[in-house]
Order: sequence, then C-alpha cells, then structure tokens
Amino acid sequence: PFRKTHSKKAKLAMISGDKSPHKDTIPDLDNLQKLCNDAMQGIVFYNDGLIASIKAEKIYHEIPGVIIKLQEIE
Repeated sequence: PFRKTHSKKAKLAMISGDKSPHKDTIPDLDNLQKLCNDAMQGIVFYNDGLIASIKAEKIYHEIPGVIIKLQEIE
C-alpha cells in the first residue's frame, strides 16, 4: 500500500521486494530523535544532555511505530 508521501525511490524498492527501504521524506530524522529524547526526559533520564551516542534510521514498514533500545555506557 503506497501513500502520497512515499517517494518514487521507496515505491520502486517496495515493488522490487525490499521490505524496508530507508524513508527519505518528512519529518526529518533529527526532529524525530528530538521528539523521542524529549518524551523520555524525566522518565528514563533526568536530562537528555546525558545522551552520549545515538544510532537512528527511518524505514518504511507496514506497521508504524518506534523502537528504542537504551544501553548504559560504562
């Protein structure tokens, strides 16, 4: 199922069988990261300035959502 926001590149990747092409449309990845960091502040950590490393990517998937994995750095 294609949406208006799916780019031609993503549509071609889905048609060719690639189950998770990277999403290259809005919202920007850095905005999504900030949203998640702000949502966890005061619950997971007291200040998002404590975050030392982030790995993030946007991909198309049939089920929308966010997966967050937290790991303490020693």
